[in-house]
Amino acid sequence: MFNKTGKFFLLFMSLSLIFFIASSTIFIASCTRNPSVTAKQAGKDDSVNEIDLNGKQLIEVVAKSGGYYPKSIDAKASVPSMLRIKSENAYSCERAFVIPQIRVRAILPINGITDIEIGTFDAGTRLIGTCSMGMYSFVINFN
Repeated sequence: MFNKTGKFFLLFMSLSLIFFIASSTIFIASCTRNPSVTAKQAGKDDSVNEIDLNGKQLIEVVAKSGGYYPKSIDAKASVPSMLRIKSENAYSCERAFVIPQIRVRAILPINGITDIEIGTFDAGTRLIGTCSMGMYSFVINFN
């Protein structure tokens, strides 16, 4: 019924379909996890950021499967700031990180630390960090 080329094509398409279905299932499952962890439960006080000897504010966020934690961070206005993202087993879309307002884009490691200089902001500024798909986010409120 099929020649060798036709059998190869049929096998290739069947394997491609199986791979696509498995990959999609894994991706959807990883992006829909939404554990409700607050800053306090994660061991962080969302209103306190360190100021180092150079006068920079260190804002820390954890990126892991299911999003970014804490979800809301209060930071001091008019202080140069660095965002430190600590990746912990980040295997999902949270690895493709963006802050559109200041044109920041980064591919985060699965495990590790990424430091991003974000600058100085006026009181009342809200920066929103998100995955590239917009599924997971956090906000930094400068006061």
